[in-house]
Amino acid sequence: MIITLGMAPHPGSHTVAALDSNGALLGSIKVLNSSTGLAQLHQFASQFASRRWAIEGAGNRFVAQFVNELLAKEEAIYPIPPSLTSQYRSRRGAKKNDQVDAANVARALLANPQLPRLQYSDQQRELQELSRAQRRLSEQLTSNRSALSEFPEQSPVHAVIEEVIRTLVCQLGELER
Repeated sequence: MIITLGMAPHPGSHTVAALDSNGALLGSIKVLNSSTGLAQLHQFASQFASRRWAIEGAGNRFVAQFVNELLAKEEAIYPIPPSLTSQYRSRRGAKKNDQVDAANVARALLANPQLPRLQYSDQQRELQELSRAQRRLSEQLTSNRSALSEFPEQSPVHAVIEEVIRTLVCQLGELER
């Protein structure tokens, strides 16, 4: 019997719920998003010889390390869109908490077996990293443009911020290429 491990990842912690093929909860664990916590997740999962992972928002940066570890071990990972988990939760009427969310992530995969497995190529990972960097630089550019108006043109801080803006614009151009 294949056990579905549903994961609700967050920047500070991850929660995993193990469900059997009928959707019965076999156990759950909540760990800090740290090396020690990720090791605890691997330990928790090891009790289920035949398993697959349903991970909500598997492309999020705060779960990337764990996803990469699973891919390196050739584990089966199914990315679950948050919108699917949300719809599933609203249909079941359950209150929102991390364990319920993790179980609903697993149930979403159980209810939608046609969902494709996650398969990253090196090019996909690179594109994801470039997109993330582009988004962050754009946010910094917007922030610095807003900050620029707070200082008079004669201020040395104004000149520094202008230089930062020029650098960000240049770097964004490089990323777009």
